[in-house]
Amino acid sequence: MKRLKYLWVGISFLGMTLGGCSDDNDPQADTEVLEDDRVIDELAVLQKALVKVDENGKFVERVRGVALNPSDTTVVSMGVDSYEEAVREFRSLFHDTTTVSTDGTKAAFVLKSGSAELKKGDGTDGLLAFATFDVPGLKYVSRINFILDSAWPENATVRSSYTLGATYMFQGWTDDSPSTAVNPEFKKTDVFRYVCIRADKNGKPALLVALTPTPFFLNWVFTGASTGNLPNEDKAKEISDIIRNNWGTYLSYFNQQETVLKTDSEYWIDEGYYAVFTSERYTICLYSGKLESWEVNWKRPDRQVMFYLECGSRQ
Repeated sequence: MKRLKYLWVGISFLGMTLGGCSDDNDPQADTEVLEDDRVIDELAVLQKALVKVDENGKFVERVRGVALNPSDTTVVSMGVDSYEEAVREFRSLFHDTTTVSTDGTKAAFVLKSGSAELKKGDGTDGLLAFATFDVPGLKYVSRINFILDSAWPENATVRSSYTLGATYMFQGWTDDSPSTAVNPEFKKTDVFRYVCIRADKNGKPALLVALTPTPFFLNWVFTGASTGNLPNEDKAKEISDIIRNNWGTYLSYFNQQETVLKTDSEYWIDEGYYAVFTSERYTICLYSGKLESWEVNWKRPDRQVMFYLECGSRQ
């Protein structure tokens, strides 16, 4: 699903134009002009996928890749089991708005300058492919080498920092609830129980998922910067694929304290759109992998929320 950016048409202007047709009982007649405040930062999304930095741009944690050459730590390596997996990993680095070629090997920012390319490797020392970045402002990464897992150097192998099935407490919301009447109250400091559904290995990050025990109403337009840890469609489907392929095991992982994972539960993700008179946000059913859209402008459906984090080795 390519995310589209719509601007609400000036509804008050329409009201003046169609004044004779308006009904005083029509809730749309008094609606104010609204504009989308969801400004997508493609660089920030790419940076977060590669290296976490603090508010001053200082290094915090490498998410993907291991620096095998101490003389140039911006060149990192990551283990994969095939060239096709390297392509999938490359594509997953970018936001939905970034243009990616049909074969998944070239990416170009839409909203600012920036591009990246994936090329096939020559097979030496297991090199299947390598990605290079021409992205002004990208920190601490210039190239990723995708190496066959079976050829991963033994001296670079470390014990995983995150254990499959183990739980970890982390924050979910990336900002406080915006101060509007359409939002529930939540805080950036709220913590949730994340389950590790994939351990970190050979430079590939661990994948941690949290499912809120209580439902929330999440408007698409008015959530501000609070939903940065909700997965987009591609990541949500990846999570669903992992969980439903071993459903019974993950039921035991997620439902140790509260029943948060069920066959019929739907979870808000970070996909949606808005247009004249309507706004929709999407959910995913983890049991089936099916996405569903819900009108969230005039209606207030409550659903559980899914958060995710990708975490590199802490060693």
